[in-house]
Amino acid sequence: MAVAVLACPTLATAQTWVPVGPPGGDVRSLAADPRDPHRIYLGTSEGLLYRSEDAGAHWRRLSPGFPLRGHSLDQI
Repeated sequence: MAVAVLACPTLATAQTWVPVGPPGGDVRSLAADPRDPHRIYLGTSEGLLYRSEDAGAHWRRLSPGFPLRGHSLDQI
């Protein structure tokens, strides 16, 4: 793979990113449910929480979200 990227640098840079998923700021946290690989939780920099039941194809906002912006939770 690395050889292909080095041999064709224009192919490696020609791709563009397309934003998908829920709105609400930069993604700061992402966690998958170990019992269900299709269930994913996402936290944004704006304190919004989302859940996907279909491996990220669709997202549902969870309310009320996280009350403090700019903070994140990590598992201890």
